[in-house]
Amino acid sequence: MVTDSEIAYPSVAVIMLNWNTPEMTISAINSVLQSDYPDFSIHLTDNGSKDNSFEIIGKELGNRIHLYRIEKNIGYAGGMSYCLEQGIEFNPFYFLIINNDTIIDKNAIKNLVEAAKKHHDNCVVTGKVYFYDEKDVLQTVGNEFNRVKMTEKRIGFKEKDLGQYDEEAEREMIDDIFMLLPAKIYREIGGYSKYFFLNYEQTDLILRIRNKGYKAIYTPNAKLWHKGSFSTGGLGNPYMMYWEGKSSLIIHYLYQSRFNFLKFYFTYFSNTFYSLIKGIIKKILSKDKSLKPRIAKFHGFLSGTCWIFS
Repeated sequence: MVTDSEIAYPSVAVIMLNWNTPEMTISAINSVLQSDYPDFSIHLTDNGSKDNSFEIIGKELGNRIHLYRIEKNIGYAGGMSYCLEQGIEFNPFYFLIINNDTIIDKNAIKNLVEAAKKHHDNCVVTGKVYFYDEKDVLQTVGNEFNRVKMTEKRIGFKEKDLGQYDEEAEREMIDDIFMLLPAKIYREIGGYSKYFFLNYEQTDLILRIRNKGYKAIYTPNAKLWHKGSFSTGGLGNPYMMYWEGKSSLIIHYLYQSRFNFLKFYFTYFSNTFYSLIKGIIKKILSKDKSLKPRIAKFHGFLSGTCWIFS
C-alpha cells in the first residue's frame, strides 16, 4: 500500500475566508493559482459578507475555486472550521490554511509539503511571513510561547531578512497566517474550537495539536507577504478589542491551573477597568478617541466572565 508521504505530490486543499474584502481575496487567490504545486484545490467561504463579495468572487474566479457562502458571520474560527468541513469531503492529504490578506510565493506549497514529509506528516508547518509593504522585513518566523502566562512573542518581528532564520526549526507556537495541516491530524483533533470567534483560536488549535504529540515546524523555504488584520479594521479597533477581552479569558481558563487563572483574572480585571476609567477621564478633558476600544475590551471581559460561569 502506498502511503501519503510516498506520493510525490499529495493533494492539498487550500482553505481561505472572505469577509467584505472581495478584491483583496481575489488577489490572494490569484497568487495561490500561480503556485508551481501540481495538485491543489482552493476552498473559499464567504463568511456572512454584507456587500456583494460572493457574486464578485464567483464572477471573477468561476470554476477555478470551490466557493461557499455562510449567511451570517460566524467568526474566523467558525468560518475556518466550516471551510475545513467542506474541504475534507475532497479527501486531501493536507490542508493549507491561509489568510485572505496575503500574497503567497509560487514555491511555498511545495516547500511546506516537503517539510511535512520529512517529519512523516506528524507536524504542522509554516514559513517566513513578511510585511506586505516591506518585502524583505519579517513579520514572523514562528513564535515563542509561555505556557504559564499564555503569552506569545513573534520571532524575527520587524527584522530585515538577512538569512538569520534560514534553518528549519521546531517552534513552541506558530501563526496560522499560512499553515500546512495534515488531514490525518485534522481528523484526529478536529478544526478550530467553537469556544472562539476571533483571537486566540490559533493558539488553542496549536496547543491541542502539540498536546497530542505532534510538532510545529518552521521552514525557511516557504514565503508569504501579509497585510495584517485588514478585514477587521486593523489592530486596536473596538471590534478586535472586544474579542481580545473575551478570548484572552477563555484561553487562560482552558489551559491554566485554576490558581494561575484566578491570578490572571483579577489582574486582567484591574488593568482593563483602570484603562476604561483612564479613557473616560481623557474623553472628558479632551476629544480623545481611545475610549471606544477600552469600552469594547471591558465589554469583552464581562462577556468572557459570563462564558466561564455558563
